[in-house]
Amino acid sequence: AEAEASMLTLDADGDGKVTLSEFERGLSPATVKLIEGQLNAAGRLDSFRPLVDVARIFSQLDADHTGSLSAHELGTALAALGITGVD
Repeated sequence: AEAEASMLTLDADGDGKVTLSEFERGLSPATVKLIEGQLNAAGRLDSFRPLVDVARIFSQLDADHTGSLSAHELGTALAALGITGVD
C-alpha cells in the first residue's frame, strides 16, 4: 500500500512507472530530508551528496535497468530504507 501511494504521488504522467525526472520533482522537501537522513545513517552511503547522488541512487533502485521505477522497485527501496508514511 505504501508503494502504491508513493506511485500515485510520483508518477506524474500516470504510466505506472517513475522516471528519474518524476522522482526528483515529486519528492517533497520533508521526504528528501528523510531519505538523506536514512542514507547518512549507519554508513549506508558515506558522504551522500543529494544533487550528485540522486541519479546514482535512482539507478540502484532501478533493479531491472529500464530507466524507471515500478511500484515493486519503489516499495523495495522504501522498505530497505525503513521509510514509511512518505508524502
